[in-house]
Amino acid sequence: MAEKDEDLVSKNRKPLDLPVPEQQAVPADKSANKPEDAAHEGEEGEGNVAREDGERAGGSPFLDWLPPAPIARRHFEAYITAVGDDGIIYLYDFEQQITRNLIRNTLYAKYKLDLQYHYRDETDTTWEVGEPCIVLRGSAETFRGVVIKVNQEKRTCLIYYIDYGREVVVSFRSLRKGADLRHIPIQILKCTLNRIHPVENQWSRDTIDYLRISLVEKSGVARVVGEEVDGILSIELKFWGMWVSDLLVDFERAEYEDGIVKYCSVEEIKELLEEDPLDSDEPSSSAASSKEDQQPATNGELLTYPKYSGNEHPCFMSEINDVTKLPVQIFYEDKELDNQYRALHDELQSEGMNMPPLNGIFENKPCIVLSSDNFEWYRASIMSFSKRESVVKVKYADHSDIEFIPLANTREISTKWLKLPPINLSVKIFGMRMNRKANMAIIGRRYAEAFFQRGPFVLVIKGYEGVTPLVEIRDEDNDLPYEKLIENDILIKLD
Repeated sequence: MAEKDEDLVSKNRKPLDLPVPEQQAVPADKSANKPEDAAHEGEEGEGNVAREDGERAGGSPFLDWLPPAPIARRHFEAYITAVGDDGIIYLYDFEQQITRNLIRNTLYAKYKLDLQYHYRDETDTTWEVGEPCIVLRGSAETFRGVVIKVNQEKRTCLIYYIDYGREVVVSFRSLRKGADLRHIPIQILKCTLNRIHPVENQWSRDTIDYLRISLVEKSGVARVVGEEVDGILSIELKFWGMWVSDLLVDFERAEYEDGIVKYCSVEEIKELLEEDPLDSDEPSSSAASSKEDQQPATNGELLTYPKYSGNEHPCFMSEINDVTKLPVQIFYEDKELDNQYRALHDELQSEGMNMPPLNGIFENKPCIVLSSDNFEWYRASIMSFSKRESVVKVKYADHSDIEFIPLANTREISTKWLKLPPINLSVKIFGMRMNRKANMAIIGRRYAEAFFQRGPFVLVIKGYEGVTPLVEIRDEDNDLPYEKLIENDILIKLD
């Protein structure tokens, strides 16, 4: 069976030559690194950090850093550099790394002697809010920045690193005047998570701490949704196979915005598709010849994927993409069965485009979707639908992934494609539930230790909760691999 391409991201990938500002640059409390009696405070305000839009206090005639260049790709591997107290996520596309290296190497070449000889005396230097600068740190690190606040008495400035989205208190002697490499745009994007807002409309401290611990200095997959608003992009961000927005909702740290539904009528779908019409091709001869087999599965009773016969199945654990369920990949050693799945995949590619649009949207409804990664058709199940963005959230049936697919790239599934059970299952541990009060920052690591660094396993199906299998998972020694999750109160036994 053909499988979908791997995720864009290598977990915890870091640029080999990226100078990373120290962690104190993102304090838990902004007052921790706020210069006392800072000059020029008035009109900046406590919450403003970025000045890439060219705003200058008092109209001072400073050179402006160029704003970030328009994004080249709307789906890319991202490296996260900072998370603000307001939940703004600062990241860049890995394809920017060549430019970032150029900035680093050029600045180092210019200021090499200053770095080697511990900088120079700057006793007569004065700084103003909004002034661009170059920051010299350690023995080899240089950064482009802008002055946010000035403490003349302590001779320090609060500096915003324009290519990292971080604030750092820096002494005058570590600063140099000027806007070196001004012709190169700012190398950071300011982003906010799409589809959600914080509970009570303000991110809690532990949620911000969790995002910093989990995301900063790590890589993920970003998908830009809509257009830039006030310099901020709305994104879907995937980390360790999980969509961060959904994870925060699962842990009751965020709520979905209006427009996220698990049901959508045929009439509503037709209206949305009229706004964004389908690009339908003429049926091929092979598709026309099998039209009788293309009967949609939604005529009459809503059908589902078949359940597995038998109770025990060999499996591997897939990437976590839902904290309430575990993704399980069933594997076979039966060559004939493998050929059936491959034939199914080939049929989807030749006939998928000719299937009709969705005849209603329901939670857990089977469908087929066109992947934006490789433009191939796959079986999937609907999880939810965003009317505002006109995208369907789906779980693939035959490989481990959850993705957002444009409504125009979804189709009804033929009844003949429902004869084989899904290879990828979302299961719940029998007799257990997730502890929503568990530390979010360690869950991914604990699950990786329990499942992803071990296997294969044997899946024992104990029953079903709707379409979700309730299972017990055993390793080759017949032990439960999630015993430590129970001991650490990540999984709690049901009464």
